[in-house]
Amino acid sequence: MRNLTLKYGPTVLISFLFYAITSTRHSRALGDIILESVGIPPWTDGTSGLHLTLVFGLIMIGVIFITRNKFIDENYHLKGFKHFIVFVVIVSCIYFAHSGIVTMAISSADDLNSIVLVDDAQLSYKYKDEELSEFKLEFELKNYSNSSREFQLELNFPDTRIGNINLVSENDLRYALEAKESRLIIIKLNKDNISLKTEIDIESSFVSAERQLENIVLVDRNGIKYNIKTMPYTDITLLWNESRNNIR
Repeated sequence: MRNLTLKYGPTVLISFLFYAITSTRHSRALGDIILESVGIPPWTDGTSGLHLTLVFGLIMIGVIFITRNKFIDENYHLKGFKHFIVFVVIVSCIYFAHSGIVTMAISSADDLNSIVLVDDAQLSYKYKDEELSEFKLEFELKNYSNSSREFQLELNFPDTRIGNINLVSENDLRYALEAKESRLIIIKLNKDNISLKTEIDIESSFVSAERQLENIVLVDRNGIKYNIKTMPYTDITLLWNESRNNIR
């Protein structure tokens, strides 16, 4: 057992650290979550700047290599192609295990938290002479639950230049996603009769924008609002605790 630990232990640690500094389609970097849990921001400037998770991870990987070369007999070193194969196998196992946990947590949620954005929403609009001259919102949702979900879309978008854009549609923007269903939703000015509900908070004759939205607000039948994001930015810790309670 001791020989196996000396031989494979460093590679196992390096594999985990490598995975911890890597973002995937189903989660932010695990290292970010670990740092946040102990009160350390993973980035020096919110979500930009120097990525501290990457810095700490690379330092620790370097320390493991130095420690192995200095204190572990060379006969126990994994090298070359064998080291690469073991590394790939371990990282792949961590990836699939992590993906399975995330998917189970989301699919077990009792409410609209089982819905995620497949990718960032695409928003474009033009505001001219106190009216919307163009508007288009396009996004795809996926329901991971085994049950259907009903919701209404809220059209309220913050814009740092002009304040909140609060819109209303003459159509009833209510939708239902069946179990495991994905759906592309497109809201257009003419098709859905979009209009301003409140005036934009600036005196301007013309405003135009095309941007991506990292979240969409959905409202359930009880009027409760849910901030729906892509899978990597969903609060998996909260959902995992909920799913464990549901399983019990």
